[in-house]
Amino acid sequence: FARSHHTMAALPSTMQYIKYEVGGGPDQLVVAETQVPSPAAGEVLIQVAYVGVGATDTAQRKGMFNPKADAPYNHLIMGLEMSGVVVALGEGAQGFAVGDRVCALVYGGGYAEYATAPSETVIKLPDSMSLAQGAAIPENFFTVWRNVFSSRFGNLLQDAPNKTLLVHGGAGGIGSIAILLAKEFGATVITTVSSAAKQAEG
Repeated sequence: FARSHHTMAALPSTMQYIKYEVGGGPDQLVVAETQVPSPAAGEVLIQVAYVGVGATDTAQRKGMFNPKADAPYNHLIMGLEMSGVVVALGEGAQGFAVGDRVCALVYGGGYAEYATAPSETVIKLPDSMSLAQGAAIPENFFTVWRNVFSSRFGNLLQDAPNKTLLVHGGAGGIGSIAILLAKEFGATVITTVSSAAKQAEG
């Protein structure tokens, strides 16, 4: 625990998390106990309030894939996106303070009372957004941000007002985030949807 900028002495040494014994339906999920993780360099420790449940989580629960035996700690616990409150900072973790309300994309670990996350995949939540709402953001947001705004495929941030973004499936989670971000930076957006009903929604 010496690696933490904020003492973890006030935190419990153990926590509850959700695991599955064998692949199957939701009835295979059980509550277990393990140690509270300590944030490594560049990480923050978050007390989890809400966790999103996505296709990857359900596929893992069904036994369609399992983490490698030598995978990092968090891979052993399901849950890729979550929200909560920062309770400790690892060495070199910048931009956050204990008590910050955040959401985060994690490499597993969200199905627990506490989870570590790399600081670069953590976002502070505005006061206007609830923790419940925040838990639904990270996976879609970072998918769009990394592939559209900060990648070799085309950084839309560069001269955005003179660029046009075509978004297929604009009514979905990833499509909605892509539209919002592109418009925020001044790009022109063209989108497709699969039905007239979805077109009417947006």
